[in-house]
Amino acid sequence: MRAEAISQEFGISEARAREIIGKETRRALLRRWQAWAWLLVMSGVAVALYLWQPGNAPGALVIGGGAMLVWYQIGRYFADPAVRVAARASPPVHGGRTPLA
Repeated sequence: MRAEAISQEFGISEARAREIIGKETRRALLRRWQAWAWLLVMSGVAVALYLWQPGNAPGALVIGGGAMLVWYQIGRYFADPAVRVAARASPPVHGGRTPLA
């Protein structure tokens, strides 16, 4: 889900597409239990690795950082249907102006 692709598909500006993607991704990250479950489990694994094997701190950081990246991608995945609905509801841009302006 890229802003350029959403912009072209629904005829809205890229700035509006980025705004919609950001808003719906945040909403999905906060509301979906799957995203929270992933983040909590993987953060627990990273903390456990650090506590039980302090010499593996770089490995724990990699696991924690990877958990955050995957958490964000889970949010993007769950936000995709809502992004398409919101983009479809946005007025299209014609020559730099919206038809309602």
